[in-house]
Amino acid sequence: MRKIVLTTLVAMFASNISFADEIRVSANGTVDFKGTTLSAQEEIREGLDNIDVTKSPTYRHTEIGVSKSVGIVDVGVVLRNANDYGAEANRVAVTGTTSHTLLGLDLTNRVQIQNGINDADLRNIELGTVVVRDMLLASKAVALLGKELTLTVGDEIFLGEAGLIENRVFAGAAIGVCEGVSLGAGYFLKSEGALIDTSGNTGSPANSHVVTAGVTLSF
Repeated sequence: MRKIVLTTLVAMFASNISFADEIRVSANGTVDFKGTTLSAQEEIREGLDNIDVTKSPTYRHTEIGVSKSVGIVDVGVVLRNANDYGAEANRVAVTGTTSHTLLGLDLTNRVQIQNGINDADLRNIELGTVVVRDMLLASKAVALLGKELTLTVGDEIFLGEAGLIENRVFAGAAIGVCEGVSLGAGYFLKSEGALIDTSGNTGSPANSHVVTAGVTLSF
């Protein structure tokens, strides 16, 4: 049974790469310091038809964050500096995350309010670029070849001034390779555009397929 699960996961990931539009690779780190979690992430993105290892990626970002549990909610602040086709873009986000267990599944709900920052003056928050994101994940950990494999499915919506502007449907897996180190891979269908405007009208979103891979270090 375990071999069947492993073979299925490898086949799914390989098939997703074959028709994916974009790949995202990230390195993540978290440190627990006296009840406060410090986090950092470095991510690069590239279209699969545009990969050139001799050149810098068309998109990369560096993200740092801090979070702390307040009651049942994990409250955090995240700062991101991104370079997209040579253009700098900065943003700040406030997050609230809750976790529950239901029918053997680990459920996580994260609400994030993010806003752009003026690149010329980091003290200048750009009002009018506010986006509210709501993500729901369901995870299940299983034993596989002596390791813990975590399977995850989820959905995330993006709400802006124009209404529902993006939706992501996600599936992935992560495996702990040793203490504090895990490797993950996944896929999500990204639909963006005027999905539903503030009057309730639906549009024709642009769909793209994204494959993800990453390593996470926890201390």
